[in-house]
Amino acid sequence: TYRSDYTIKPKCISTIQMIEKEDNYPEKRVELHLHTNMSQMDGMTPPSKLVERAIKWGHKAIAITDHGCVQGYPEACNAAAGKIKIIYGIEDYFIDDIKEPDKTYKELRSYHQIILVKNHIGLKNLYKLISKSNIDYFYKKPRMPKSEIVKHREGLIIGSACEAGELYRAILEERPEQEIMEIASFYDYLEIQPVGNNRFMIDAHSDPSAKNPDKNKEFDKITCIEDIENINRKVIAIADKLGKPVVATCDVHFIDPEDAKYRAILMAAQGFTDADKQAPLYFRTTEEMLNEFSYLGEETAHE
Repeated sequence: TYRSDYTIKPKCISTIQMIEKEDNYPEKRVELHLHTNMSQMDGMTPPSKLVERAIKWGHKAIAITDHGCVQGYPEACNAAAGKIKIIYGIEDYFIDDIKEPDKTYKELRSYHQIILVKNHIGLKNLYKLISKSNIDYFYKKPRMPKSEIVKHREGLIIGSACEAGELYRAILEERPEQEIMEIASFYDYLEIQPVGNNRFMIDAHSDPSAKNPDKNKEFDKITCIEDIENINRKVIAIADKLGKPVVATCDVHFIDPEDAKYRAILMAAQGFTDADKQAPLYFRTTEEMLNEFSYLGEETAHE
């Protein structure tokens, strides 16, 4: 053109069939840590889209674990249409008021924690806990005291969650072995996630502007991929000692890898300077997850 712009002059246009990802592994996985767009300013995908994908892949169940809320349940239930089991749950902001009774709920350090519903009693108890966290223990976020969880634990399954979980942080901070085992004993199952989910701990050293430099000190000893793998190995070893199951999860925040760019926009709007460095928090197939944990050995990864 006169402006030296590139132009396209198509001579032939034809349609092609869209190639969609499939989960062809014989024994399908179940995702137990998943955020929908009801996780405010964090999750990207509507509950129905995630449920439909799980149905298409032949998964028997899928968990909904939004941050401290249950607004995604109705849409997920309707999308299931009897074709898949919905495991209702949340990722809560856990505080240990039993260990430190002298501190107020506002002063206690909070951690992430997964709560899954086992039956109708559990669902009722979860609703009670969510109500209490929003009405009686809200400080920046709805906080969930350990004392309340103990009171209303019937029908619930408690998981150790992600790198922001109590157990992961205890391992990361190299607390005494007895304390780590005591923390782990509270949970019904322990959780590990793909290495890429926590790569930000390595990147924090090379990009001081990404996070508060003082906060980055907690990642000083995480300098390579193997360090993250070793934490996962440690979680598995703890679970073996305590006779607890280990669950590998994606910590889903968006459905496909390419959707990371949309979450980057969301994070940038909240002031995250490292928003463009999105972790791969997408919904993985069974084979993809097995590949993620191949460093554990085929037998352990399959378990």
